[in-house]
Amino acid sequence: MKRHNLYSTPGLKRVELVIGDGLRGLKEVVKLEFPGARFQVCVLHAVRDSLRIRRNKERDRIAEGLKGIYNAVSRKEARQGLMKFKKRWGRIYPELVKKWEENFNELTTFMKYPEGVRRFIYTTNQLERLMKGYFDEG
Repeated sequence: MKRHNLYSTPGLKRVELVIGDGLRGLKEVVKLEFPGARFQVCVLHAVRDSLRIRRNKERDRIAEGLKGIYNAVSRKEARQGLMKFKKRWGRIYPELVKKWEENFNELTTFMKYPEGVRRFIYTTNQLERLMKGYFDEG
C-alpha cells in the first residue's frame, strides 16, 4: 500500500476528521495514516444506498425513518431513532438495518461537533462542491 505524506502540506499539523463515501477499506486507511482522526461516513451516500434497491412504494417511508436517525440532536436520540427504524423495517429489510447498526458510530460522528458545523460535515457533498469550484477555477 502506497502511503501519502499529507503532513508535508504547509500548515497541516494534524487531521481531526475524515469524511468518506463508504469506500471499502477507507476507514482502516484513515486509522493507519491519521491516528486519532475521527471518521464520518457520508450520511447522504448511506441514505441513497439504502433506498437504491427498495420497493418504490416504500422508499419515502424508509427515507423518513432514516431521518429519525441522522436528524437527531444527539447520538442518544439517534440510537432511539435506529431502534424505532429497526422495529419498523427489521423484519422486512434485516440487511439494511444491520448495515445502519454496524456503521452507527461512523454515521453519527458529526454529532460530536457543535450544531453549527454539523451540516457541513455529515456529508461529502459540501466538500465535493468546494473542491469542484477550486479545480474549475484553476
